[in-house]
Amino acid sequence: MWLRVGPVTTAVDDIDQETHDWLDALLSVPLPHARFTEAFNSGQWDGRKHFYTKRGVFPSGLLSWVLEACASTGRTPTLQDLRRAPLPGPNALWLPPYALREYLVAHGIPDDGTVLRRGLLQRAAVNALIWQQVAGLPWPRGVLELPTGTGKTVAAALLIARYDLPTLYLVPNRTLLGQTQRVLSTLLERPVGMLGDNQEDVQEVTVSTIQTAARFSKAKEFRTYLESVPVLIGDEVHLVGARGMWVDVTKRTPAYVKVGFTATALRRHDVGDVGLVAAFGDVVYKLPSIALMRAGVLANVHIYLCAVTEPNNLSWASWERAFEEGMVENERVNAMAGTATKRFLAAGRPTLVLVRFRRQGFQVRDRLRYKEKVPTVYIDGDTPTAERQEVQTRLARGEMLAVVSPPAFDVGVDLPGLRAVVLLSGGKSENKAIQRIGRGLRRKPDDDNTVLVLDFLPQMNRYLYEHAKHRYRVYQSEQWPVQLVRGLDELEV
Repeated sequence: MWLRVGPVTTAVDDIDQETHDWLDALLSVPLPHARFTEAFNSGQWDGRKHFYTKRGVFPSGLLSWVLEACASTGRTPTLQDLRRAPLPGPNALWLPPYALREYLVAHGIPDDGTVLRRGLLQRAAVNALIWQQVAGLPWPRGVLELPTGTGKTVAAALLIARYDLPTLYLVPNRTLLGQTQRVLSTLLERPVGMLGDNQEDVQEVTVSTIQTAARFSKAKEFRTYLESVPVLIGDEVHLVGARGMWVDVTKRTPAYVKVGFTATALRRHDVGDVGLVAAFGDVVYKLPSIALMRAGVLANVHIYLCAVTEPNNLSWASWERAFEEGMVENERVNAMAGTATKRFLAAGRPTLVLVRFRRQGFQVRDRLRYKEKVPTVYIDGDTPTAERQEVQTRLARGEMLAVVSPPAFDVGVDLPGLRAVVLLSGGKSENKAIQRIGRGLRRKPDDDNTVLVLDFLPQMNRYLYEHAKHRYRVYQSEQWPVQLVRGLDELEV
């Protein structure tokens, strides 16, 4: 069996039908909703997503999985490497460990006492990617699982500096676009281009939203650019809504170096996560958040899960009705959220209140402003960049402020001054649960290196209850301390 490895796909030659069928089964994943389709129930479709084609081709990101399975079944494939490794640029820089702290501080990274520790972790993650080999082939591609607050953008800057080659850096939203562009331009000491948010500036290093790159990929000029970029970086690649676009853009980019950053673990049984591995490669390096908390690199987290038992007429209601009446319009929940936010601020804890819907966010904002009398701002994806930056600046300097936001702030936004999070968004997504709490995990500059989280455990409806239990299990899997409480009097602020 021959495996002819290209930058995007790998072709399989010289195999019999049995091996072909084995590869097809190996590289397919069941789709969770297939049983609801007529094609599956009528036997016309097997209900699986196939990453191996009838022509004997699979995404090169899955090569390590294929080789692992070959080894376990006694198969010995021969590999032919069809990729071309680019030479590093003339200003390629790989900082030795002893120079990290001085370089990072000189380039705008605040010295909070952990800058060297974080720098060494960032360097180790990039090192693992750069020197990775698969069956003896250099393999600088894969996914780096780094918790929120580790400094993924700094790690990406170290990677870019190491190669000094044209780089496309993809982010999932406008909020991260400007933030990433500013950090990279400071660390790399060069102009960094930007695509998205009404900007079309392509430089040697360019940051783009994945939506803009997916839209532009249909244009001939941009396709030519994609085909010429040797380094491709994706940030927050786990986002469900953008997974299809990640795959679509990466398959058009024969970059030699492909790396995806995420704060949440990828799962082999999840079709979206397998698609990400197909696009970027397998997980190369991972760090558990609890280890970084114990090392003082991240803030310690303490989660309060507060029981809600009213109204009592929602036991068998649909999720939509239960969430509307049990969370959005529930006076007791809103009163507890308002009181808790006021207490957090009075204790010197700038607070982020995450909601599910924009309408819910306006209600919470008005309650905090006019009933609780606390300084409050509302931010979502439509908020102008300058306003978002102003809020980040106010939080960074420790201003006592409540920030209300729907999912615009779920992912990637740097809020170093945050010391409390109130969750009114519900849901059971593992990725979102980790990301939402991750907004407050950046290390605090004083001795009180903690972030408090208030979540709710609705017991009046089976759907809301099951979702809350799922979040509880996610918190436990991260080894974050969770305290079940019946009221706000049990909170230690």
